[in-house]
Amino acid sequence: AQLSQAPRIWLVNDFLDKAEVSYLRGLADATQFGACENQRVLNKNRGKACAQLKISSSTPVLDRLAKLWHVDTSHIESLAAVRYSPGSSPSAAHVDRYSDGTPADMTIVVYLTDAAPEET
Repeated sequence: AQLSQAPRIWLVNDFLDKAEVSYLRGLADATQFGACENQRVLNKNRGKACAQLKISSSTPVLDRLAKLWHVDTSHIESLAAVRYSPGSSPSAAHVDRYSDGTPADMTIVVYLTDAAPEET
């Protein structure tokens, strides 16, 4: 379902199957999370930690992304992950950027919990 035209936002229920969620959660559990990129400077991101999850280019998760959004995922080596502490709120409106400062072409947000969207 398309939620917004500008910016373009879609909601895809059950985007990942249980095995894919388990795979990503396993990666997250095995990864050291730390301060988010601008957390030390802005002090606005209390209650969250960030990490890059190393991902295999042959994982079904990337295949699903490629098919649904018609994008080339062969160059993806990691996925950005944010872990929120209980009671913390998600990021305010922002623009995701590449390391060189250019805006990202797209951002895909996947929740790996059973929380309802109003609870996140």
